[in-house]
Amino acid sequence: MSNRVKKRSERAVKRHRFLLSLLRFLCAWVFRLLLRFRYEKVKLDDSPYFIMLNHNSDFDPIFAGMVFKRFMYFVASEHVYRMGVFSKLIRYVFDPIIRMKGTTEARAAMEILRTARSGFNICIFAEGNRSFNGETGSVLASTGKLVRRSGAGLVTYVLRGDYFTTPRWGWGIRRGLVKGELAGIYTKEQVAAMSDDEINEIIVRDLYVNAFDDQRELNIRYRGKLKNRAVGIENALYLCPLCENIGTIKSERDRFFCGCGLNMRYTEYGWLQTVGDVPAPFDNILEWDKWQVEKLRRKLTESDDADEAVFFDDSQILYEIKADYTMVELVKGRLSFFRDRIEMTGPSNSVVFTFEEIDDIEITGRMNINFSDSAGRSYEIRSAHSRAAAKYREGFRFLVRLKRSKQ
Repeated sequence: MSNRVKKRSERAVKRHRFLLSLLRFLCAWVFRLLLRFRYEKVKLDDSPYFIMLNHNSDFDPIFAGMVFKRFMYFVASEHVYRMGVFSKLIRYVFDPIIRMKGTTEARAAMEILRTARSGFNICIFAEGNRSFNGETGSVLASTGKLVRRSGAGLVTYVLRGDYFTTPRWGWGIRRGLVKGELAGIYTKEQVAAMSDDEINEIIVRDLYVNAFDDQRELNIRYRGKLKNRAVGIENALYLCPLCENIGTIKSERDRFFCGCGLNMRYTEYGWLQTVGDVPAPFDNILEWDKWQVEKLRRKLTESDDADEAVFFDDSQILYEIKADYTMVELVKGRLSFFRDRIEMTGPSNSVVFTFEEIDDIEITGRMNINFSDSAGRSYEIRSAHSRAAAKYREGFRFLVRLKRSKQ
């Protein structure tokens, strides 16, 4: 990707301000009515701020625009520039700061600093990823340093209920309740007096949400189409708690099941119910996910056979992402995860990426796998069917940490 840090003209900034205000006016009543968005408005002074929110819904940028009337620039994944005509509209209206997932990108950090130092607010979804399990994810270690170096203040704001409205693993909108709450406002003087770690600790503390704890308290019904209710849940749940096989869970309408006898229902309240005579040990996705992560880690350490695939998925397509955000197909076939590499194998060719040459593995959308190699080339792996990209990310990160701890 280009190392050029763009400069926005005064004319472009005026356009962005006007269009964002217009969208706020047009969207506000729709989202209050459609998604029952109830929120605490925030008025800020003229100083620039980093506005940090947790991230569970496709609509979170719109929610942020409704809460904060002061103009701001968003930080977004580069996949928003690979959506055809819609991408051109996003660029024209918002001109977001683009970060390439699965890479350590200095260009994005430089542009964020330049924008903040020019007096603009910056909106960042601190996790960098929507949650698959309803719990706020980790925050990049570099976030605190970026905020402190900018000379800006910090605002933390929590969104609750959006996980059940548009679960990342699924399809369709479920109408229930989304709440927006101010967590904290920290002036630029307060931020300047903190260390990078202290800033990160504040962000993690303020933005923590457990969607299922909230739901136990509020008991909100999230109504959507029955045909979509559980469809795609295998994008989040990749390990069966009964047979402990990976990738055997399938979904249909409001049900999901495994060939071993697991048969469950996803309810309008976000809970998991056993159907039939074979009980499952979990009633929510978060507890299931925590269990499957630990089980996957044990599976990865049960053997050190580098030639044995731990898991695989068929009907996968590997693309290279070019500097202009276009994509070139490289291989179509089977994606296999080994203890030291991932492989894409097609009918006539194959590509191998060792863990040493992968910077990180990230996820865009429901199930696209993104990473870059040691030469700086960026890639995306797409699937023709639902499958959990999270198992590749979790497996890679765990094995890399394990190897580093032994060195």
